[in-house]
Amino acid sequence: MAITTGGQLFVWDTKKKLVTINGESLGPILKAGASLSLTKVQLTNEGIPIVTLSNQTSCAFDSSMGTWILLHDSADTTKSSSSIHSYITGLDFVVGPLAAVQGGADLTRRQGVERLQSSDSGHQRLATESYLESQVASALSLRSSKEYRFWMLAYVKCLTKQGNEQKLRDICTELAGPPLPSVARHGKAQTSLLLGFSKHGLLKELLSTMASNSSLQRLISEIHEQIQ
Repeated sequence: MAITTGGQLFVWDTKKKLVTINGESLGPILKAGASLSLTKVQLTNEGIPIVTLSNQTSCAFDSSMGTWILLHDSADTTKSSSSIHSYITGLDFVVGPLAAVQGGADLTRRQGVERLQSSDSGHQRLATESYLESQVASALSLRSSKEYRFWMLAYVKCLTKQGNEQKLRDICTELAGPPLPSVARHGKAQTSLLLGFSKHGLLKELLSTMASNSSLQRLISEIHEQIQ
């Protein structure tokens, strides 16, 4: 990996002898008029570049989407307004590229504050849902399978408590894939893996979490029938 003085990013896969990122500009994340500098540049095991700036903002470049993804912003009010303690309790915290950028220690400290300042306000609920959703998207962009599972489970716990059936349906349908008769009819192979693990395996974990809300029983039954 290399970054030129002109702010262009290059990444090579030396084993395959090819360029994976060819002269991508850092301009979109270096805000115009702001006096910013690079404080850290790293490459994940999946070959994804992460750039940290002097304002403590970290971004990763998603080659498949051709854009920069925001991973961490110390000034983000959504994170500071959210309350995630109850949704990650009981889950084994995973240290991966996302946690490394955001600071696992900061998350632990924040849980302690949340226990003292817990609120059920509408603003906090929306902020929490938005934060967890962004964590899922960031872990997916980094192709960090363990962190993706961790944040997806927390996100679904949040949606289950809120009874957000539509978003839960969207998540379950995506993981379940199309009905088998439809796949056979159109001659399409169903992708059963996501980031190296079984989609249906993760989906069954999510359905178990959703079972805590009795109003979601019909949706759970529908998805169970679809994957059997």
